[in-house]
Amino acid sequence: MSPPPLVSVPRVTGCTDLDVLSTWLDRSLSLARAEELFADG
Repeated sequence: MSPPPLVSVPRVTGCTDLDVLSTWLDRSLSLARAEELFADG
């Protein structure tokens, strides 16, 4: 996987919703590109 775009770093580090973080973590295990992490918002 490519490194995350700098624009996504504040979105991830600023998130305090554990359900969203858990979803992103699960999704990150099967991504081809970092942009796919936020595919549905």
